[in-house]
Amino acid sequence: MMLAEISVQGAPIYLVLKCPMGFRSGCPCKWQVTTERTKTQLDRYGIHTETSHQAENSKFLTVPQKSAIKNLVRGNPLMPPSTVRRNLKNMDSSSHVSPHMTPSVRRLVVHARNDLLATFLDDVEMDGSFGSMELRPSEVAQN
Repeated sequence: MMLAEISVQGAPIYLVLKCPMGFRSGCPCKWQVTTERTKTQLDRYGIHTETSHQAENSKFLTVPQKSAIKNLVRGNPLMPPSTVRRNLKNMDSSSHVSPHMTPSVRRLVVHARNDLLATFLDDVEMDGSFGSMELRPSEVAQN
């Protein structure tokens, strides 16, 4: 992610880059690229290690969490979202979901249920009205 680029005629160009995962984990690491006529210099500010991204402060679900939730919903579509989140504790540590992410789990469970229902209904969208349950003219001709 680029923070700033300063360019003046004949002067060095400074390009400051921040860690792309900094918004999720608060990683303080930054890089500065200084380009002059005869040289290009890279400076690093802050230490970037494998533990820099362990503190996950994101409000979004990660890919392992999403796949674990979808697998649980496929196995039992009628399971409530709170039970889905609770059952994630029994799986590997990468799929654990903190309580403040309960609304995200709820939305994903609803979406996974709708996807599962659409496969059983041959992509007919059920919106809860009586009209959506009626056969369309093209379907009547096939039957």
